[in-house]
Amino acid sequence: MNDNLSKWEEIKRSLEMDIIKNVYTDKMPSINELARLYGCSTRTSAKVLDVMRKEEIIHNEKCIGYFVKPHAREMLLDAYKDVCVEKMEQLVREAQTLGIPQETLLKLSNVCITKIYSKG
Repeated sequence: MNDNLSKWEEIKRSLEMDIIKNVYTDKMPSINELARLYGCSTRTSAKVLDVMRKEEIIHNEKCIGYFVKPHAREMLLDAYKDVCVEKMEQLVREAQTLGIPQETLLKLSNVCITKIYSKG
């Protein structure tokens, strides 16, 4: 999960993926539950939830908890699709720099896609 992310960023990414996978569709874990779940301080888990709230992924209902916003999953999917496109563009540029022909790159990408999607 790393990618040189700080602990709170790793936790945030994990929670975002959980929202995308419908693990969390309504109520989010509390600050204390996140701290126990991820082995971090309550300060760290509070920061994660605050950043997600500011990004309008979740909202806070006083004395009740944090909840996933109705549009959050779609918003996150769009954002992660954009990240995937950027990474793919970077890989294609690197392949071009290495002199890998487009046809070869297309074949390699089809092999990778088939391998990953066949695992389910």
